[in-house]
Amino acid sequence: MNPFEIHGPAYLLVYFAICGTVYLAAELFRMRILTDTAKRCDRSGESDPVVVARSLEPYEAAYLAGGVDRVFYTACGTLARHNLIAIDNIRNKVTILSAADSGVYNSLDRVERALLNRVRGSGESLSSCKATVVTATFDLKRKLARNGLIVDLNDCPTIQLLPGFIYALVALGFAVPKILMATQIHLPYSFLVCEMVIALVWGIRLFRAENFKTEKGQAVLKALADSNSALRLTHATNPSSLSLRDCALAYGVFGALALAGDPFMAAHAGLRRAYSSGGDSGSSCGSSCGSSCGGGCGGGCGG
Repeated sequence: MNPFEIHGPAYLLVYFAICGTVYLAAELFRMRILTDTAKRCDRSGESDPVVVARSLEPYEAAYLAGGVDRVFYTACGTLARHNLIAIDNIRNKVTILSAADSGVYNSLDRVERALLNRVRGSGESLSSCKATVVTATFDLKRKLARNGLIVDLNDCPTIQLLPGFIYALVALGFAVPKILMATQIHLPYSFLVCEMVIALVWGIRLFRAENFKTEKGQAVLKALADSNSALRLTHATNPSSLSLRDCALAYGVFGALALAGDPFMAAHAGLRRAYSSGGDSGSSCGSSCGSSCGGGCGGGCGG
């Protein structure tokens, strides 16, 4: 049956069904390709998630759990918990509280040192600090990709674009001709236009460029959470007792504390406020461009 022979509200239902079916098929196609890509990129030779989890450093775990955002908030929370920096989420700035002695500085992770080195004088904006952290995460991304835990879509443009492109063609192909036919015979078509716009906007999800966490990555993240249950309890009840490394691991795997004034959440709120208000647009642009472009140039086959 030719769907273009259907008229009126019935076609709106047909169009919705077509777009929904193609979207699901495109999403399944995307997931299948990403899974196959992750298996090809996996050079670890290790399939046991518990073993892989033990090999990850705190900021690698943070990247696996929530990408560069989680890495940035983890670094902010860890350094603030150890009184090296302060997070001002009203002015959206990071300031130095005290200079780290050589012993403490040498024990910092590379991401933490990059953030600390960025903050000078009267402080630095959160978005500028995040841009610095972005450049320090490329090695994390490559290692996670080599272990088959993530796929960096910036390095796989075909996977990123093809499913969404196919869906967009279908959404337009079943709407535009019908709209043109309706204009020629003077029939209303505004509802179809609205439905087409909604379908296209929804289809943007198929073009998303964040790192794809594989099934193996999900299993490793669960193994990290299970093996650090005691750390989670300490993280929730007595975070000040944790070492730098344990604090970073706790923030990376479990996220923010349910406590007022948690620096992890202060950094989150301040950065979101800075971006939403349009303030520090240059740094914001630098951060977003660094995240998207840097991932494509610096990342391996691996958000």
